[in-house]
Amino acid sequence: MKSLIAIDTEFNKDKKILSLGVYSEKIKGEYYFKNKVDKYTYQVHCLKNDFLKEYGKVYNKEDFNFIFEHDYIIGFDIYQDLHVLDYRKKDTLYTKNKIIDLKILINAFNLNCSLNDLICVFDIKVESALLHSAYFDAKLSYEVLFKIYETFKSSFKDFESFLHISSKLTFSHKFGYSWEYDDISYNYFLKNNKSVENLKEKFQKYKDNNNKSFEQKIFTDNEFIYVFKNDMCEFKFPKKFLNKDIDIEYNKDIDYPKIGIKFKYEITGGI
Repeated sequence: MKSLIAIDTEFNKDKKILSLGVYSEKIKGEYYFKNKVDKYTYQVHCLKNDFLKEYGKVYNKEDFNFIFEHDYIIGFDIYQDLHVLDYRKKDTLYTKNKIIDLKILINAFNLNCSLNDLICVFDIKVESALLHSAYFDAKLSYEVLFKIYETFKSSFKDFESFLHISSKLTFSHKFGYSWEYDDISYNYFLKNNKSVENLKEKFQKYKDNNNKSFEQKIFTDNEFIYVFKNDMCEFKFPKKFLNKDIDIEYNKDIDYPKIGIKFKYEITGGI
């Protein structure tokens, strides 16, 4: 099978990268960069300045060459990720059909939703994942790609054909070849009307039920603090950054996320 890797980045208002998440069959990780956090983007990535000063590193571009050695690079609105990685040959990746942008794929069958909405649209189980970190979004992107293939499998000869067509769709949208984009959208996605309508139904149900009440629980394993919303971990950070006296349950038996950091403002304070 062709080699695939999914990526996601978090960055500040000056487009300086703060974290990079990567996910493939063999490579799984999140890298933190010694750049400065601002209050505007903090609400999205929830990474503290003090954390990046201590744990962030200064990387060389060559450190991430392994990403571009894969046959396909997957992401959601991936051009901005390539931009903050300061990759100079972005357009070449598209012309060589190496980029698969999930946002473009999803728009091709008339769904307009965020990456995290797709958890519910494609019934992806994320009980032990850290929501919205760069690593989590890279992992989710990887899984969503396979879910899209399963949904529209009958339209393609095989998985490699699906990958190639998806990269061509990404290329045609990026460079404004609307005739090719419309042709691929219709013949491989919109023609499969039953699958499209099923996904739209799921998305509508998800939007209707999106305001459910939730229960927050806070746990520790003595190294990290974990904040759960119902059964899903939304925040994880080193215990030493906790600056509020709160009730925390010690529990080593929960399946905590192994990768990813995200701070909760109310109990760690500031940026």
